[in-house]
Amino acid sequence: MVMSGATSMLVRRTSQRLFRFPPGDPVVEQIFLYCLGYAAAETGVQVHGWILLSNHYHVVVTDTRGTGPEFYQKLNQNIAALIKRHFGLPEEIWNTSQTSVTDLSDKEHPSEEAVLERLQYTLGNAQISGLVRRWWQWEGALSKPEDMGQRVVRVRRPACASRRTTLPEAVELRVTVPPVLAHWERSELIAALRELLRSLPEPERPLGMKRVHEQGIWDRPNTPPKKRSRGERVAGDPARRQAKLAVLRAFHADYERSMERHRAGEPCVFPRGTWKMVRLFNVPVEGGADPPAEAA
Repeated sequence: MVMSGATSMLVRRTSQRLFRFPPGDPVVEQIFLYCLGYAAAETGVQVHGWILLSNHYHVVVTDTRGTGPEFYQKLNQNIAALIKRHFGLPEEIWNTSQTSVTDLSDKEHPSEEAVLERLQYTLGNAQISGLVRRWWQWEGALSKPEDMGQRVVRVRRPACASRRTTLPEAVELRVTVPPVLAHWERSELIAALRELLRSLPEPERPLGMKRVHEQGIWDRPNTPPKKRSRGERVAGDPARRQAKLAVLRAFHADYERSMERHRAGEPCVFPRGTWKMVRLFNVPVEGGADPPAEAA
């Protein structure tokens, strides 16, 4: 279900949880920020906050045009290609799972509470994961509360890119305020997010950046991977989650009915939020489909 105006938290993990994104490597940070800025510029997706950990990223975004899947594809494809060239890796960079997308909406509209909570979770993830004592000590790519609505990162194309690349020489990555929080005074929003980050408990025995820097790109965590749910995810309190999940169940039921009619060659209208069938076959959608991203 792809909806224009949806705010989400994205996560993508490396194959075998290998540490392919060593913090402190300036080229790795350049690759991540360049690819993030390029994907955002190409698709109209707004970027609100991010962290790049050693084997995965978290990014909070708003899909303004209903082009989220194109954004994920451009972001992940270019990160993988450039990281492989930077380190001379023949292997795949990403695991076989799709990008995890956690919807931060109530029934249809983004929730202020859920967006703030996921910004806290994103920016504070190195502390939450026990890597550093305080969130701001992480030395990898990391946005800060003060960046929202003000920071524009100009990033040059990494030198490891192919000489035949069509990627632009430089991109600008704008850090925007989530639309659902746009009515806040900027100073109040920054203060609220900083307070949320201050409230995070300190890990008893943080790994520390010294030990993080000792890890190589062929290393991986020595703890078993957590079991993770598949498919669409929903954030928020239980009542909001249940309401949103009911919307998703109704969407999937309507989608299946429309697919049955489509396969049978019967006239049908797909539910709003249909993405792939619109792109592939230009099927009609309730209320009209979101426009495709503008051509580069």
